[in-house]
Amino acid sequence: MVIDDIADRQHDCDVLLDQNLYADMDTRYTGNVPQYCRLLLGPRYALLREEFRQLRKHVTPRNGLVKRVLVFFGGVDADNLTGRTIEVLSKLNSEELCVDVVIGAQHPQREAIEAACAQWGFACYVQTSQMAELMAAADLAIGAGGSTSWERCCLGLPTLAFAMANNQRPLLEEASLRGLLYAPRSQFEIATAVDLHFRTLIDNPRLLQSISLRGLEAVDGLGVRRVLREIGCGSIVIREAMEADAGKLLMWRNHSSVRAVSRNANLIDKTTHEAWLKTVLADPARVLLVGECQGKPIGVVRFDMPAEEAEVSVYLDPDHKNEGFGSELLSAAEHWLAGHHPAVLSIRAEVLENNEPSHRLFRAGGYQIQSSLYTKDIHRV
Repeated sequence: MVIDDIADRQHDCDVLLDQNLYADMDTRYTGNVPQYCRLLLGPRYALLREEFRQLRKHVTPRNGLVKRVLVFFGGVDADNLTGRTIEVLSKLNSEELCVDVVIGAQHPQREAIEAACAQWGFACYVQTSQMAELMAAADLAIGAGGSTSWERCCLGLPTLAFAMANNQRPLLEEASLRGLLYAPRSQFEIATAVDLHFRTLIDNPRLLQSISLRGLEAVDGLGVRRVLREIGCGSIVIREAMEADAGKLLMWRNHSSVRAVSRNANLIDKTTHEAWLKTVLADPARVLLVGECQGKPIGVVRFDMPAEEAEVSVYLDPDHKNEGFGSELLSAAEHWLAGHHPAVLSIRAEVLENNEPSHRLFRAGGYQIQSSLYTKDIHRV
C-alpha cells in the first residue's frame, strides 16, 4: 500500500491511500497506478487517532454560539500566524470568550506566545496530547489546513482555515465548497483577515451549525478500520451461532433500533425465539453466523440458501452501531459463505425503504439494486 497526497509520480502498488479532498480526486492518479490498484480516496479514509473516534461518540453538532475558540496553526508555524491571531482576539474585549492556544515545542516565538496568553488570560498548550479534547470543547477553530482539518470535522468543530502552504490551498478550496470548513481567499494581511472573517462567522450561527453538521457527516473517525479492511487486516472473526447465543441475539433483535427496520417489527418472546433458533441451526439450507471483535460478539448475519442464491440478513449489537463494523461484518460473512458453501453463486438482500444505513451498507459492499417493491393498503367503503 502507498500513502500519497501529491499525485506527481508513478506507483507500483495494490492499494493507494490519499485521505485528502480535491476537485479531481477520482482522476488525479490516472496513469500513475496499475489498473488493478484499489484507490482509497478522501477523508472517509482519514487516518485519525483512536481518541477522535471515541470522543466523537459524545459530541453533537454545534449550536452556532461561539464561547470557546481553539487556535492552532501547526507545530512549527514559521510565520507566527498564532501570534497575530492572539493579537486580534485580544482586541475583542470579550470577557465571555475563552481562548485555547496550541503550539509546538519548537515554535520560533514560543516565549512571546506564552507571555501574550498569560497577559490576556488565554490558555496556552505546548506540544499537548489533549488535542482531541480541546477540539471537542471548542465552538470554533482558527488554524491551518492539512490533515488537522479532518480531525476537526470528525468532532464537528467549525473552522476558519488558512493555507500554510501552496499545496493546502486546493484542499481547503474543495472542502470549503462542500461546506466542511470556512476558508476565504482573502487579499488582506492575516491579522486583518482573521478579524474580518472571525466576526463574520460569530454573527452567522446558522453557517456554523451547517459547517459542524457537514463535517460530522463527512468524517466519521472510522478511516483506520476501513483501510485495515481493504488491506486484509480486518478485526472481525466469524463463527457459527450456537444455542448459547440465544439470549444475546434476542436482546439485539428486540432492540427498538433493529425492530424499526425489520420486516417484522413486533417484539419476540423468549420461547418463540429459542424455538426459531433451534430450527435455524438444524436447517442445512440456513446459516446463522456471529461476528466477534476481540472475543466479543458484535453482530449477526443470516443466510437463507434455498438454491444457488442466498438471502442475507444483517444486524449489529445496538451498542456497536455507527462504529464501522457493518461493512466488515458483511464482508467477513461473505468470505465464510464462499468457503463453506461453494454452490451458492449470488447473494440478495431485501431492505426496507426507510433503512438508509442498510442501503448504504449494501451499496458500499458492491450490491446492485435489481427491483423496487410497491405496496398499498386496500381501503374498503
